[in-house]
Amino acid sequence: DTVVVESDDINKYIDETLGSPGSLQSDPKAVAAAKQVINQRVMPAAKSCIHGGSDDKMHAAFAELEALIRGPFITGADFSLADISAVPMFQRMMEDSRRIGLEKSRYPKICAWFEACQARESVAKTRSSWWWW
Repeated sequence: DTVVVESDDINKYIDETLGSPGSLQSDPKAVAAAKQVINQRVMPAAKSCIHGGSDDKMHAAFAELEALIRGPFITGADFSLADISAVPMFQRMMEDSRRIGLEKSRYPKICAWFEACQARESVAKTRSSWWWW
């Protein structure tokens, strides 16, 4: 048996094998581009900032994500694997006691996206009150 622990791999497997294959990737190129920005730039920069690092890289990564969001979700009208990948990290950032702050005036698309995700029942059901970072 193979044990898979990477959430992106698990989500992709679920999308490909259950329900309507590809339903969470209506635009695979946009999903891949967004996940790359989220996982390789936003997450490391925000985590570093929360732990006392510079916020310059974090704001540069946020600006890059802001430019990608088509609305209301990252790749447009459909909730996708890009959103699923990003929501838990943004919940951590928004709820951390040393909040990094996402000003609506500076990042209107990110804030609107996060609100749209929070309004989804599926997101509300998976919300966690404990974070490891």
